[in-house]
Amino acid sequence: MNFIKKIFGQKKIQTQVFDISLPKMQSAFDQMEKEAGWDVKMELYWGYYFLEHEVSKLESFAKQLEKLGFRIVEIRIASEDKEYLMHAEEHITHSPKSLFEKCHELAKLANKNEIEVFDGWDVEQMTMNKGLVE
Repeated sequence: MNFIKKIFGQKKIQTQVFDISLPKMQSAFDQMEKEAGWDVKMELYWGYYFLEHEVSKLESFAKQLEKLGFRIVEIRIASEDKEYLMHAEEHITHSPKSLFEKCHELAKLANKNEIEVFDGWDVEQMTMNKGLVE
């Protein structure tokens, strides 16, 4: 029995991850600068989204992210089938490369914690977000 368990182990969830590519990150930064007129060299609110049916997994994951300096904005029911959404954020300056690396780090951490989905990121200027989450 132990031999079988060692070979097959426990069933592990593979986190579904949005398409993380450096060209897409560069394109997003170009749009922020050229179309929206943002200064992307300033600190911005960077939000990251995770989906999971077991809220306790998200709560545990949230504690890990807080230790890494993220702020947990909310954990809430996101769909009728009791899927929960967690929104974490950080206030920093990113480049396309640093955002690419951060998303890969978060995807690995989500996978290690068996979170079902790392759904992506968004960004807002600090003045736009002030008061909405504080």
